[in-house]
Parts: sequence; C-alpha cells; structure tokens
Amino acid sequence: MIEPNNNSTNDTLGHEPETMDTRTVAMLVVGLLAIVIFALVIVGLGFRWFVPYSAKENAGQQWQNQRGNPGVEANQKYDRQELQANERKLLDGYGWQDEQRTVARIPIIRAMKLMVERELEVDWPKFKKEPQ
Repeated sequence: MIEPNNNSTNDTLGHEPETMDTRTVAMLVVGLLAIVIFALVIVGLGFRWFVPYSAKENAGQQWQNQRGNPGVEANQKYDRQELQANERKLLDGYGWQDEQRTVARIPIIRAMKLMVERELEVDWPKFKKEPQ
C-alpha cells in the first residue's frame, strides 16, 4: 500500500505533492505585494509628473477662477420668454426679410388666408399612405 504523505512516492508516480511548501507560498505573496506597491508608486509618480497643479483644484476653486460664463444663465425663464416673444413678432408682423428689401414678410395667418383664397399650389412632397 502507498503512503499518501510520502513525497518521493508521489514523484515516482507522477502525482502532485499533497502538502504545500509554506515558504514558497509566502514568497509568492510577498512578491505579488511588492509588484502591486511598485505599480502604485509608478502611477502616483506619473500623476505628479503629468498632471498640472491647476488640475488639482477643487470644484469651488475652479468655479471662482473661471473668467467666462460657465453656461448657466441666471434668468433662463425670462430669456426663453423674450426669445419666444421675438419669434412671435416675426411670425405675426410685417417686415423685410432681406437687406435689399426684395423679399417681404407678412403675418403667417394672412399668408395662410392668401393661400386658400388664391388656391395656390405648393409642391409639398406626396407621401403614400401605407395600408394598415
């Protein structure tokens, strides 16, 4: 009968040893830790070298240091209402469309009435209705 803890028997039969060498495991753990620590040191040095100091400011400092408008308007609702009012004036009023005064602009309601009265044809694209 073969003894299970005998390493020489396992070697001759081609099997793995049943016990672990604690020194080998400890060396592997220490080696992996050394690699991880070395990688972290390299990454830390890389950040210090390649990232400028100005990027290390916090968000509050960046907000205060900005020279221009960050894109947030104080009165967005009022600005939108003003824009819509200006667009409504263009749709509802008379005026010249170009600087040479060759194309006139009329209110959209009046333009629709003229189209109906004069039965003007417009070359809108014809869409085929698909059977449902």
